[in-house]
Amino acid sequence: MIQAAARAGKYLVVSHPLRYTAFYRALHDILHSGRLGEVVTYSQHYALAFWHMAHRYIRGTVGQRNPCL
Repeated sequence: MIQAAARAGKYLVVSHPLRYTAFYRALHDILHSGRLGEVVTYSQHYALAFWHMAHRYIRGTVGQRNPCL
């Protein structure tokens, strides 16, 4: 992908817009607070295909909804 972008004269950009939302911040705080003891591993699955959220990111509504937790 990097080479294809370079050949096309375009930028390759990786975006993780949800990592800064309040519910992920709360999850981070819980995992690092010690309330759950020593967390050895953590895994999650975001159960929506990318096209369900892509329009929200493009239109700027990410972070303007109530948190999932």
